[in-house]
Amino acid sequence: MVCLSANRCVSKSKGNIVAPTLDVTDILSAIKRIPSPTLLFLKPEHIQSLTSSVINHAKKSSFIYPLAWRHKFAGLREGFLSKDSLWDRTVFDGAREAVLDKMAETLRAVVISGGVFLLFLDNNQY
Repeated sequence: MVCLSANRCVSKSKGNIVAPTLDVTDILSAIKRIPSPTLLFLKPEHIQSLTSSVINHAKKSSFIYPLAWRHKFAGLREGFLSKDSLWDRTVFDGAREAVLDKMAETLRAVVISGGVFLLFLDNNQY
């Protein structure tokens, strides 16, 4: 698949224009070719898919997920966002590692934007 822009990709085999996938597999496809990133620039659709995958994995893998989610959500409502709480170490770290693989260890920040920012400069003007 060859992407012509942020919203249009052409399938090599059929020549059809298709929308790129905006899910976890799209995020993980980048680390096959480059080292694991420390900063991700993602669209809201990627974040939704990523968080859904982590939460679903945590639900399946831990019987204390309901308690952990209540405490985590209460902290978020009060303005606290942490990856180092007791609930992260017992429930959510394993789910993050299962979904993100080696990227879970290196990722430090996520920037959410509406799409690709392109800057076109005409060399004749400068």
